[in-house]
Amino acid sequence: MNSPRYHWKSAEGEQVLQLVYVRGTECRPFLFGERNARLPIEIRGFFLATVPVTQALWRQVMGPGGT
Repeated sequence: MNSPRYHWKSAEGEQVLQLVYVRGTECRPFLFGERNARLPIEIRGFFLATVPVTQALWRQVMGPGGT
């Protein structure tokens, strides 16, 4: 799977936000919790940024009204 990238220019030069794909449980539930109360959970795959996402970076990517 291709890693999505978001590019923009700033006063410091060209910036890149790269995301990596994290596989979920892929229809194989994970047992979560204490021994006597384990619950099967499934986690969908998701993308994760390769750097911490600050509020300033979030605003840059999502725009001023981004939610």
